[in-house]
Amino acid sequence: MDDKKCEALLLDSLKDHGSLTKPEIVHLLWDVLPDQLDDKQKEYKINNLLRKLRKEGKISNTTIAGNKSTWALVNG
Repeated sequence: MDDKKCEALLLDSLKDHGSLTKPEIVHLLWDVLPDQLDDKQKEYKINNLLRKLRKEGKISNTTIAGNKSTWALVNG
């Protein structure tokens, strides 16, 4: 699974659901990432994808209830 496919899957899911929590995003992408990656590498991959999309202005996150945050499309 290449990064573009993960990115498209995440953006489509955010479009469908409005917003997702970090655990929901991890659940969505975890099995899509290559099996060669260990758990730590998968975590880094997901975090880097979220950071990249946030820097590009495609998604944003809002912190709710302490340290829980939700991610949503910026123009969604």
